[in-house]
Amino acid sequence: MLVARRVAVRAAAATMASYAANDRARSDGDASARRDGPRRDDVYDHPPFALRQVSQTERNARWGAADAPSSSSSDDDDDGKVAILRRHFPAAPRAELRRFADARPDGGAVEFYRAYQRWRLGEGAAETLQRKAAPLVVGGESSPSRFIALGERLHQDDGVGKRGDRVVLVEGARFDPSQISSSSYAAHVCRTLDAALASEDAAQFVVLIDCRAGKGWPNHGATAFWPLIRELARTVPDCYPERLRCVVVYPLPRWARVSLATATYLLPAKTRQKVWAVAGDDSRRAPVPEEIREKAPLVLQAVPGHAADRHGTVIDNGVIIRRAT
Repeated sequence: MLVARRVAVRAAAATMASYAANDRARSDGDASARRDGPRRDDVYDHPPFALRQVSQTERNARWGAADAPSSSSSDDDDDGKVAILRRHFPAAPRAELRRFADARPDGGAVEFYRAYQRWRLGEGAAETLQRKAAPLVVGGESSPSRFIALGERLHQDDGVGKRGDRVVLVEGARFDPSQISSSSYAAHVCRTLDAALASEDAAQFVVLIDCRAGKGWPNHGATAFWPLIRELARTVPDCYPERLRCVVVYPLPRWARVSLATATYLLPAKTRQKVWAVAGDDSRRAPVPEEIREKAPLVLQAVPGHAADRHGTVIDNGVIIRRAT
């Protein structure tokens, strides 16, 4: 009886605190929206979202409450495996704890998250990532920063992505291992992922890796890209668990698909299963494979603006124009 009474008191206190927080969020919503303003995709001079708390009003300003992707967690999650993480890391965002708990369903989530925190204070610290990524200057169209760029969110489910997912485009032919190390590119990727989604956002990434050549680009070919994949395999699965919806690699010559399977061998099996390799011509004027157009049309429409031409997603009077470049 005493235990039941304590549980009831705690539940009532939690409910009152929740109502109070919601009231404050509603009253501050308009001011927060004016303060935040539009977010730029080419700005990375902020601390990783995983190390700061983003208020409810900030989240509503960036992503309208009506359109926000629903979190996979609910109020009663703290009664289960997430509660264990919450006791050890009370200030961590719930959605982040949910991802780490889901990544270790058989146990070990506490040490898994603790290792992530150590990474954030060391190699994954904002200053460290910025310093490593310095050779990739953020800026103009011809800059290596276009190697990876943020697209739009999906506003409805597609064949590959889900509503709320963020599209990330990687243009592999811009990768130049002769000038910049794989570790610098990997740091640039981490900074971009930090800028794409807040740690308390339950959405995932749909990553498009375009292997086609480009005019004036290094164009080293698909196989030159594999060392970077191995570099990312050391970090991304453990530091961004349950963030990846799908990786679409295209267009790949038949022989390159075998090479890709070898390069991704170091990835966890669960991650490898999310890699979709699509065969095709990887020359500069080659179109996006029709297989992708049929299965993931909305994902293609969400690519960054600078790549819309190459993906045939320039829209004129409601008609998608497919252009060769």
